Amino acid sequence: MRAAIRQAGRVSTRPGWLTPAVRFMAVASLMLILGAGAYGTSIHLQRQRIKALRAEHQRIETELQRVKEVANRAEPIVLENGDTRVIVDVKHSQQPTPIYY
Repeated sequence: MRAAIRQAGRVSTRPGWLTPAVRFMAVASLMLILGAGAYGTSIHLQRQRIKALRAEHQRIETELQRVKEVANRAEPIVLENGDTRVIVDVKHSQQPTPIYY
């Protein structure tokens, strides 16, 4: 009777279909899926970064155009230091030349 109970209590914990080849295929498939997911995530993050950089570039270009418009409307600058006066006309030249008098 004891032998029968001992024999009945033994259950195989390792099913026959889980051979080393099946385990290898399962692990290889899992690694492939994880690799594809990591690659997809990196592509997604790269596209988000490029989109953000393009938006920032557009914002900087717009701001630069506004600054150029303000610079084109600028009046000549007069600097005084005692007896010396300097007038710099920034509107009509690329490199403003000061006029001393």
